[in-house]
Amino acid sequence: MLTLIVIACVLQVAMKHPAAVTACNLDLENLITDTNRSIATLAITTLLKVSIGRERNISNKVESAKCKTIILYSNLKQDNSDR
Repeated sequence: MLTLIVIACVLQVAMKHPAAVTACNLDLENLITDTNRSIATLAITTLLKVSIGRERNISNKVESAKCKTIILYSNLKQDNSDR
């Protein structure tokens, strides 16, 4: 729950001062694959807000999110088939 609150705060800062939260990008990228969908969604939204105005960077983030989502889905599917 604390992670969700922190990301929501970072998102609010990113909306007004995107450059101020660029130091959090690596941590946010790691949260894209969080099993909590709310956390993953906020992380993606925050990264996109930080990347506004840099189309190539946004495309990279979207591709990265797709790849990480596919990996997460594959892992969840494998875990369910092992049961």
